[in-house]
Amino acid sequence: MSDLLDMAIDAHGGLELWRGLKRITVDKTIGGTLFQLKGQDTLAATRFAIDPHRPHAIYTPEEIAIRVVYNGDAEVSVETGAGRVLERRPSPRAVFDGMAREYPWDLLHLAYFCGYAGWNYLTTPFLFTYPGFETEEIEPWEEEGEIWRRLKVRFSPDIPTHCPEQIFHFDAKGLLRRLDYHSEVVNSVPTAHYLYDHANFSGLVMPTRRKALPRLPDGRSAPGPVFVDLGYSNFRLE
Repeated sequence: MSDLLDMAIDAHGGLELWRGLKRITVDKTIGGTLFQLKGQDTLAATRFAIDPHRPHAIYTPEEIAIRVVYNGDAEVSVETGAGRVLERRPSPRAVFDGMAREYPWDLLHLAYFCGYAGWNYLTTPFLFTYPGFETEEIEPWEEEGEIWRRLKVRFSPDIPTHCPEQIFHFDAKGLLRRLDYHSEVVNSVPTAHYLYDHANFSGLVMPTRRKALPRLPDGRSAPGPVFVDLGYSNFRLE
């Protein structure tokens, strides 16, 4: 690993803690103009649980007696609380091919997008140590009066994500402050995604707020619209 990735992993809790985890559960809120555009707010307030070591996640909405299950690029499903499948979509990423940005989503579209994105967010930066990832430190970036070191990451083809290559910005403490990408499944514009208010949850250090903004050609972010606005609380580690 690079020294930057080593520093980042240590700042977020360390590999020993991460490798011992079997499940992470968090209360999560999801908002922003993307979900307004897509006509989907089913997962606006949920309990979110992931397997840290493979692309698998479950959303349990607060207001509806269902759960939404994400199983990587293999399948997404909507189930009853007892596990009876109500709807299922195999190969869920394929249905986004050629989809216009304004096209409305059904719940299975939402399940796939929020499933892979949510899983990526809770596993970074530890994810970058998994097989198939390539990392390279590139020139630093100045923002908010600070110098942030940057890691260019080429994702493993086995891991669903926004786009194959993304750039991650870390502050002097090694905490992740921003990531740059574009979401292929949304046909989105370049995005600057910010992380705020990191906190320590039983040794795991995670942001409790995220906000995704348009990224301008010079690399700066525009003040709006806020594509995605995420809040996290009550992290539980198993």
